[in-house]
This record gives sequence, C-alpha cells and structure tokens, in this order.
Amino acid sequence: MIASSGKAPRVAYFCDAPWIGGAERYLGHLALGMDRGAFEPVLIMDRNERLAPLKDSMTRAGIGVREVSLDFSRFFSGARELGAVLRELRPRSSTAICPGRGTPSTASSPR
Repeated sequence: MIASSGKAPRVAYFCDAPWIGGAERYLGHLALGMDRGAFEPVLIMDRNERLAPLKDSMTRAGIGVREVSLDFSRFFSGARELGAVLRELRPRSSTAICPGRGTPSTASSPR
C-alpha cells in the first residue's frame, strides 16, 4: 500500500511510559512486525534514559524513533512538543498506548 507520493504511509506508535514493561514490548513487536515495504513505522517515546534499550533496539532494526519530553509537571510544554512532532511526521495512522502514567487505555485514531 504505497501512497500516491510514492512513499509508504507512516504509522506512529506513541507510548508515555517512563520504563520498559509489557506495553512497550508490545509496541516494539508491532513496529518490528510491520511490513516495511508497505508502511513506515515510527516510535514516539518519552526522552528517558530508562527507555534507552527500547530506543536502541528499534534504531538497530531500522525503526525511526523520536523522543519527546513528557514531563507531566509541565504538561503543556510536553503536549506542544508532541504536537510538533506529529505535525512534522504527518502519520497516516497513530496508536497510543499509555499505561505508564496511571491511564490504562489504548487508543487508535486514523488521521
């Protein structure tokens, strides 16, 4: 499924967790299992050294990784940064898994 521009549609995965757990591993499996001839997966994650192994494994596998500062004590700053990254990436689809901050929910919304 190549877009009319000739590029594979970008799919953004977002996770706000400050550590690596089951949801983060799940996102990794989703991104790694995606047909990269048909889609371009990108992981958007918290800028946090505890997540370095996830970032490194995705980068080694050729998955794009974007880090954003998700300091919830300064929520609007983090929200603006996330919004700017999403505007820049312009994903066709995005999926957010946000279990790390006490919000056990999964949401997906096409663009």
